[in-house]
Amino acid sequence: MPEIQKRQIARKIPVADILNSGFVKEEGFEPSHISHKYGNITRVNIMGIVVENTNNEFYEGIIVDDGSGKIPARSFEKKGMFQNFEIGNVVQLIGKIREYNGERYVGCEIVRKLDSKEWLNLRKKEQQLLDKIIRTQDVMPAKKTEPAAATEEVVEISGDNSKVFSIIKQLDSGNGADVDEVLKKAKVSQGEAIIKRLLMNGDVFEIRPGRLKTLE
Repeated sequence: MPEIQKRQIARKIPVADILNSGFVKEEGFEPSHISHKYGNITRVNIMGIVVENTNNEFYEGIIVDDGSGKIPARSFEKKGMFQNFEIGNVVQLIGKIREYNGERYVGCEIVRKLDSKEWLNLRKKEQQLLDKIIRTQDVMPAKKTEPAAATEEVVEISGDNSKVFSIIKQLDSGNGADVDEVLKKAKVSQGEAIIKRLLMNGDVFEIRPGRLKTLE
């Protein structure tokens, strides 16, 4: 049986939405999340500028500003995660939304340095497009009530998806895997569509055009 990995989608939302949405801390195996217009969100994908380093004896961290607000990103286990980041760097980070003593932060899983502030403009355009889609859906006559399922979507990486995901990891020697090489080695139908899906779900990241990295 092929290995199946499950992971909540890392949603691309502004920092202001993370800070201002209601926070729900679940018990047991249910993940904590915020209540958002996109649904319940556990993991986020943020782009912003490093404005402060916050390392101390308990955790390593940075504070990121995306233009809508500032939020801490912290790591309690991965030593050295932020050691190569300086104030002014443009970064993309993925992590789970957390709250402690009333302060909202991101428990960072992965962080990448970006080469240009232009990425921030592209992200804003993405978010504007998503908001436009949501507004369009909200005014449709057939949509009178909220969907019955409020839980966050979970994506399974299996079959051809899993194969492409694994090949990206194999071909990445540190500078990412070349898209054309991944498609050539994978030899699967709809390979480009699979890569786009992995990118949208936050499982794979394009560190620069044509070069891919996995979350893990």
